[in-house]
Amino acid sequence: MASATSPTPFPHSAGSTALVVDLLTATKLVPGDRLAAARARVRDAGELPDALAEEGLATREGLVRMRASRFGLRGIDLAEVGVDDQAARLYPQDALERLTALPFELDESGAVLHVAVADPGDLYGLDALRLGVPYRIEFFVADRDDILREIRMLARRGRRA
Repeated sequence: MASATSPTPFPHSAGSTALVVDLLTATKLVPGDRLAAARARVRDAGELPDALAEEGLATREGLVRMRASRFGLRGIDLAEVGVDDQAARLYPQDALERLTALPFELDESGAVLHVAVADPGDLYGLDALRLGVPYRIEFFVADRDDILREIRMLARRGRRA
């Protein structure tokens, strides 16, 4: 049973995607040809919200807000908050890419690591991140492409150092 402070995540399944597509079709919120293109992207690559953004029917910022709200987390823009290299290097680069996650700072006390994730519903990934460091972790939601771009930039800075 979900508490009032912890929303129940919307299930990720083919059935829930079909329900959303049916709803969008019935309400005509999205033109049929654009929705068909988004559905094709889902078959090829993953989730409906990402496909809608790729088709220009949703914004990346909107997706971050939606995912953050759904999981009771805060959404962030990594370009605005910045990434502390020391925090980001607490995990191996390949793990960060695989989990699409990026530690971006230690809080003022030095006891809490702030980590941006693209998929807050990946419970195994979140647990792996928790077990990987001796800090308490506070998760934030950020755009997948932004996280991966910051990881690549971090790797380039590391090669130059």
